[in-house]
Parts: sequence; C-alpha cells; structure tokens
Amino acid sequence: MEFVRKVSQLLSRNISLNIFPTSWLLNVSSDFRSCSSFLNDVESWSSDDVKEWQFNKVKGIIVGAYNRVPAYGALYDKNGFNPNELKSFSDVRQLPVIDKPFVKKHYSDLVDVSLADRSVVRYTGGSTGTPMKFLLDKEKIFFEKAFFYYIWKKHGYEIGDKCLFVKGENIKGSSGRLAVRDGIYNYLKLDSNYLNESSNLPDYDRAIKKFKPRKVFGYPSAIYQLALLYSRSCVKPPEFDLIMLASENTYPDQIAFIKSIFSCDSVFFHYGHSEYAVLATKYHDNDCLGFNPFYGHAEIIKPDGQLAEAGESGEIIATSYSKSMPLIRYRTNDFAVVSGYQSNDYMRSYLAVDKIEGRLQEYIVTEDQRLVSICTMGAAHFEELGPVLDSQYFQDEPGRLVFKVCCPEDEYTSTLEKNIKRAIERKLENKVKVYVKNVPDIRRTSTGKKIMIEQKLDINQYL
Repeated sequence: MEFVRKVSQLLSRNISLNIFPTSWLLNVSSDFRSCSSFLNDVESWSSDDVKEWQFNKVKGIIVGAYNRVPAYGALYDKNGFNPNELKSFSDVRQLPVIDKPFVKKHYSDLVDVSLADRSVVRYTGGSTGTPMKFLLDKEKIFFEKAFFYYIWKKHGYEIGDKCLFVKGENIKGSSGRLAVRDGIYNYLKLDSNYLNESSNLPDYDRAIKKFKPRKVFGYPSAIYQLALLYSRSCVKPPEFDLIMLASENTYPDQIAFIKSIFSCDSVFFHYGHSEYAVLATKYHDNDCLGFNPFYGHAEIIKPDGQLAEAGESGEIIATSYSKSMPLIRYRTNDFAVVSGYQSNDYMRSYLAVDKIEGRLQEYIVTEDQRLVSICTMGAAHFEELGPVLDSQYFQDEPGRLVFKVCCPEDEYTSTLEKNIKRAIERKLENKVKVYVKNVPDIRRTSTGKKIMIEQKLDINQYL
C-alpha cells in the first residue's frame, strides 16, 4: 500500500517518527492494511450483500455481548429477548436502547473481560460537561485511520500532499511563530489561538503563500475564522482545491462562506463521535451525509420508537463494532433528518441523511419551552455580525440567551450590539430575550475545539 510504503521510506531515512505511537507503526501493515483492502473490496458489493454482511456483524456483536457481557445479559433477559433468535434488523429494533448514564452506571458490567487486554481506555469529549469513560478495541483505532484515508483519497487527498493544518495546535507558545512546517505529513500547521486578531493575518498569509498548499484540514470554526480575517482585509485569500473539516459540527452558512472566500467548491465534512460507534461522510455531488455500514450500524429513530423516513427527523441510535465494551443501540443525543437520496458510487448502500440537525446540547430553549437548533439559525454566521471575529451562545434558563462576541473595542458600538440582538431575537421569533456581551476570547476545549453553545439546561426535560 502506498501509505505503508511512504512510512517505510521515512523509517529508512532515520526521520524521527515520534508523532506515530510505536504500537501504531507495528500495526500499520496489519490492521490498517487489512481494513484498507477490505474497503476497496466491498465497493463492488450489491446492496443485498452489504445488508447481509451488516446484519451478521450486528447480530454477532449482540450475541457475543449477551453471552459474555453481564450488563447485556441481564438487560435482555429482563426484557424477554433472546438475541440468538434475531432474524432481521426489525428484530434488532426491538432491543432496548442504552444511553450515557447507563454506561456510566454499569461500566464494569459492560466489559467483555476476555477482551479487556486487547482494548484501550477512551473518554468522550465532555462537551455536555459529563465525559464518559469506555473501552475500545485497539484495532478500531487503526481501522479509524484506514476509513479516513480511504474517504479522503476519494475526495482528492493523497498522503504527502501539501496541506494546511488548522486544528487547535499551540505553536506560538513553544516556537514564537504562528505557523510551523511538519515534514512528516507535509503539513503547514497554524496556531489557531490567534485567529481572532486581525493584526496576525500578515504572518498567517505570508506562511501560507510561501508553503503553497492546495488542501486544508482542520476544525470548521478555525478555518471559518481564517476566512473571516481575509474577508475583512485587503489581502487576497489563497485558493484551495479541497477543504476537509473535522471534529466539530458543521453549519451550512459557515461552509458556504468558507467556500466563497477560498474559491473552493470541494468541502468535505463528516459526522462522528468520540465513541467510535458510527460514521457518516459527505457524498460527492451534494451535502447529504451517508452512514458507512462497514464502520457501525446507525438507526434514525423517531420519539415513538419507529424508524424515521425521508424528510423525518429522529435521534441517531448507534451500534458499534467494538467488542471489548459493545455499545448496542446507544443513544447519541444527536439528531438527523433522513434523506431519500441514493448515490450510484461506492456509497450507494449507505444510509443517507439530509443533515445533522444538531447535537442535543446545541438547542436553545425558548420561553414557551420549544427547542430551536442553532444549526437552523445560521450558527455563528449572519451578516449582522459585522466586525465580530468569534462568538458563542450561552444559556442557563429558558427564554434567556447570552451571545458572547469577540470584537475589537473600537468597532464594538451600541448600534452593532442592537443589530446582533435584534437579528438573533428575530430568528427565535421573539421567544428568547438576548443579551450581547463583548469578551476577550471564546473558551475552547483542551484540544482546541470550539463549543458553539454552552448549554447549561438539561435539554432532555424539554423533548
């Protein structure tokens, strides 16, 4: 495989590969290679072949969990289910769902002890304020890399391509610079902690145009901020062939803005989560997302427990293919609208959704206790923001919302504040009282991700 060949070349040239964990290098020719080969092989499978493979995979996970994982044995016996009798996916949908509190409460009883030594400990990101500990099969980490390199190549990225990397790196603190080369990956890494200061654009721009990347990889919020800097200056923005967004939610207005600034029609994004249970990637000819059946099993379930059909919204219920601590019919608290779209390419057997409506914590609660997704509001991109370079929602009581903005003091006027306030209240049909607050910076997670809304309310109460 080309990727393995390039890693071998680096090793033979005695280049330091500290960036790669030793275990990763040892497995790159086995787990990574076998998964990559499998993904190429299944492209020719019929929809019936895919469905049969996926059902057998899911049934195997469920039966194994029933026999070897105490929490599932007790749960299924209590509900009168014998997984050995599963005949179809409609039978699978009769199994009870689990959620994050269930996993936290029954952690020890959710582990397959016979596989525990072949697993690694992981935690969810904690964007809801309550990170969850879980186990993950070691090979799943290498499979994850294989899935992404496979799909990125489909969209035009090859290992070794010059790529701008904007993904929460803390560079200036150690080097004094805002950009640094990574010779192993052929990346130019930007420090995204200074993208809310217009005075830094010349340094960013000089490094980008010297490096001349044609691909970009990073957090949507960081790439959006870079686009904002260019849009509010007289500096000509670079042009890119492909922009790959990762690790944060994406919002249509943000994506459209990024495309226009960087003259790039090809923007790739995906849906995934820390639990490694399901993965949906963008189709090539539209902005729908397709859930990869070889990564995990996804169901879009309405509040009444029925499958959502085209045009209907439902919660994403995930079944992972990790065996050391299976997540079976796991509530993600993320919602999607089902699409009737079907492609004719390698994604033809994927479950299509028009959009991810929003993670549960990304809803605003109105005074009459309705839920409004910030995705439908344009998130943090609308024309009334004017000179604002960064923003974030905050809510701790129904019908009241604080909108934090990062704006140069000399450009933050009462008129700007009123326009922003009026725009958001209009989007919320005047059912939320909005307060605008200018702040020095917006809090990020420890990995540099942006949380678009700090939601302190328990949204489950308003479903």
